[in-house]
Amino acid sequence: ENQKGSFFGIFWFIFNLGGVIGGLIALGLNLNPDDEGQAVNPATYFTFCALMGAGAVFACIFVIRPSRVIKADGTAVVFKESRGTSNSREELKEIGKLFTNKHMLLLTPLIIQSNWFYTYEFGGINGLLFDAPTRGLNSSVYWAISGISSYVIGVYYLDREAIGGRRKRATQGLILVSAINTGQWIY
Repeated sequence: ENQKGSFFGIFWFIFNLGGVIGGLIALGLNLNPDDEGQAVNPATYFTFCALMGAGAVFACIFVIRPSRVIKADGTAVVFKESRGTSNSREELKEIGKLFTNKHMLLLTPLIIQSNWFYTYEFGGINGLLFDAPTRGLNSSVYWAISGISSYVIGVYYLDREAIGGRRKRATQGLILVSAINTGQWIY
């Protein structure tokens, strides 16, 4: 319970490493672009495709089965039984029910907001104001700061029990992150 924020932060840090590496690859492959710095080198796309293929193979070989995961206290991870879903059709029906679930519907504005700004940041700002190499650098720095920020918020805010209970920390954390995001848009 007291490490949920840490694991949240670690997950997002690792997740954002993909963007950091991708930005650095784009930077490296486009240091000497052809069309006055606007065109992205075709090798960039081939490199990303090769990395995705290698990542899929890597995951199939090295990711262990969830049933073999052991917690720090020595106990095995317990999986909840699926609610009577024994085939794909029943599973799709259960997924469809999520779209009528009150709690899932309440998350919809947060889900939309969390991805809404990418169009402007990567297309309108990064795409228009930078050439190919600096777009890669800007993207890499963006994802690095995002990963570090997630880790810092998780470890140093969401896990601080002195702030209050989990609900209070989560609410205040949401307000803090929303205020930072709104402030950067106003700026």
